[in-house]
Amino acid sequence: MIDKLLTVKEASEWATKHIGKNVTTSNIAYLILNQKSVLMRDLKE
Repeated sequence: MIDKLLTVKEASEWATKHIGKNVTTSNIAYLILNQKSVLMRDLKE
């Protein structure tokens, strides 16, 4: 379970460590915006 929210920078560092590949802040921002659009679409249905 998540104990706290992460900043975009913290999320990119966490993902880089756990995936073993470089995950940039731009990658994280893209995922956040993409998920937001999916949620907004689902709310309209």
